[in-house]
Amino acid sequence: GGEMNWTTDEGTQCRTIIQTPEAWTLKLAQNPIGLFVGDTVNVILGCNHLTENCNGLHNNGPNFGGMKWIPTTNPINRNNY
Repeated sequence: GGEMNWTTDEGTQCRTIIQTPEAWTLKLAQNPIGLFVGDTVNVILGCNHLTENCNGLHNNGPNFGGMKWIPTTNPINRNNY
């Protein structure tokens, strides 16, 4: 996932959350109001909260704020998050 943002012809700054259900496909969280074919957009790569991706994808390891030692299995009802 991540974020996509653009500026409308009227100067309004718009943004929406994106998902990537498969390679080369972006799924928007809302209709892109004020966005037309040929407009420029900025796509910002999201964070999956993994240390290795913070280092490798974002080159931001020293600022990693994730909780890498939190278990992925809920200790109360044993369901995965």
